[in-house]
This record gives sequence, structure tokens and C-alpha cells, in this order.
Amino acid sequence: MYPSVLIAIDREDEPGSQLLAARCRAFLAMGAMGLHLVHVRTPLPRSYLAELPDHWEANDRSEVEGWLRDFAKRHSLDENVIDTHAPSGSVAGDVIRLANELRGDVIYATAHRLDLVRLLLGSNIHAIARDARCDVVVVRE
Repeated sequence: MYPSVLIAIDREDEPGSQLLAARCRAFLAMGAMGLHLVHVRTPLPRSYLAELPDHWEANDRSEVEGWLRDFAKRHSLDENVIDTHAPSGSVAGDVIRLANELRGDVIYATAHRLDLVRLLLGSNIHAIARDARCDVVVVRE
């Protein structure tokens, strides 16, 4: 079993998050794991950041980390959560970076439906699966 698991959650994808939580509970039933929950925030342009209060970034990160803790509690995952992470940047790049820094054994993420834009530009899950050093579990309906 995987002792250290990084769960990549998209706050904007409620059905995918529900599915991911259900799969995590099933895997937790097979053995204890330490979970790291991550949601990568979309970075704002520098021109926007110049107009925001100095503490805006820290407040935004704190709000997302609170949402992740609430998510864990709502889905009975909280006893296994080691930490929450809310970096701002590239989804695939930050998920892979965190997995490497935390020495994660596996990344769990949901696959979104395929559409023309993703066919042309690629997807985050494709980049994660291609570039991660650890196993990647792609959760689908």
C-alpha cells in the first residue's frame, strides 16, 4: 500500500471531488495512509496583485487550506490528513513539485471529460501522469 498519498483536488469540480473522496475512503479501508490534500490556485496577473492588499495572497491561501480541511472532514478523511497545500501556479507543475518534496508514493487525481480544447492543448492529468516520479492513480466515473 502507499504510505504517503497526494490528493489533487479541483475545488471547481464538485462531482470529481466527490468521486475522489469516495475512492480515497475505499483505499483507506485497505490500510492506513497519510494524506496530503492539494488545490493549486490560479495565479493572478501582477497588475491585479498590485491593486490588492498586501495580505491578500496569505488570506487566499489560508481560505483554500481551510476549505481542504473542511473537505476532509465532510468526507471522513480528516483522521488521515497530514497536511493541506494551496500553492499558486501551474497545476501539473505544482502537484509534481509537491509530490517530489513530500516524497509522495502516489498522486490521486480525477480525469475530466475530454473536449476539443484538451485535445489540442493537453490536460493537467496527462502532464502529471507523464512527468511524475511516483505512481499516479487517475480516478474516473
